Amino acid sequence: MNGIQSYQSAQSVQSVQSAKSEAVLTAVDNRVNPMPEEMMAEIMQNLYVTGAKERMEQTISAWKAREGEARASVIRYYLHDTLNTSANDSLLAYTGRMDIAEVRYNTAVAYMEKSDSLNAEIQLNGAASLIGSDPQALAIHADWVELLSIIKRMKSNGDTISMPDSTQTARLENLMNNSEAQPGVYARNMLVAAGKLHYDEVLHLPEGALKMAEIYPRRGKLASQEALLQLFPNPAKDYVIASYKLIDKCSNAELRLNDGNGKVITSYKLVPKTSQKTIPLTNLTPGNYYVSLITEGNVRFTCKFSKTR
Repeated sequence: MNGIQSYQSAQSVQSVQSAKSEAVLTAVDNRVNPMPEEMMAEIMQNLYVTGAKERMEQTISAWKAREGEARASVIRYYLHDTLNTSANDSLLAYTGRMDIAEVRYNTAVAYMEKSDSLNAEIQLNGAASLIGSDPQALAIHADWVELLSIIKRMKSNGDTISMPDSTQTARLENLMNNSEAQPGVYARNMLVAAGKLHYDEVLHLPEGALKMAEIYPRRGKLASQEALLQLFPNPAKDYVIASYKLIDKCSNAELRLNDGNGKVITSYKLVPKTSQKTIPLTNLTPGNYYVSLITEGNVRFTCKFSKTR
C-alpha cells in the first residue's frame, strides 16, 4: 500500500497541474526558510579553518619563498664578487637556465644593457614559452617587449640607459603609467636615474587580518629580538623610511635625525597608532647619519644609514 501511495505521490508531483497545488507550494516554501542560527554558528566557527588543499598551497608557497631567497643569495654573491672579473657573465649563465619567466625577463634586460641583443632575444623567447596563454601574463610580456625595444634603441644610438632622449622619455613615461608590473618599475627607475622624474615611494599597508602562508624568518633572527627601529632603503638617496615600534602606550614619542658628529638636524613628533615615517634627504650632503627613536625623553633605539649622491 505504501508503495502504491509513493508511486501516486511521485506521479502527482510530475504532473504540471499538481506542481501548482497548495501542498506542493507549501513544501517548497518551507524549504527556503532562513538557516537556523545554530547551523550558521557552526559554519562561522570554521571561517578561518583551512582545508587540505589550502594547507598544501601554503606549503608550496612557503617553499617557493625559500627557493627565491636562496636564489637571491646566489645572485648577491655573484654581484659582490669583485675579484672575479667574469662574475657578471657567470650570473647571466646561471639565471639564463632558470624556468622562471620573471628571471628570464630580467636576464634579457641585463643582456640588452650589454648590447647583446641576440641573447636578450633568446631569453625573451624563453620567457614567452613559460607564460602560456594567460591574458594578464601576455600583457606583461608585451610590456617587457616594449622596455627591451627602448633599451635597444638607446644602446644603438650610443647612449647609456640613464640618458634617454625626448622620444625615449615619452615611451618610458607611457610604459610607467600603463604598466603596474616590473617593466613599469624599470621605466620609472630609468626616468629617476636620468633626472626626468622625482618619485616618492607610496607605502601600501594591509588592512585587517589576512590569511597567508607561513613565514620563514631568516636564520639567526628571532621574533623576540625584533628591532624597535629599522631604516630602509639603506643606503638612501632622496628619502629614508623609518619603521618603528612604540613600546607601551606612550604619548610623547619622536624620531630625531643626527649627523655623523651627533648634531641634531631635525626631529619629528610621532602620531599615535602609526608605525612608519618618511624622512626627506634632498637637502642633506652625502655621508653617514643617525635616526633615534625617543620616548618620554629617553633614547630607545638608534640606527645608522648612509646618504648617497
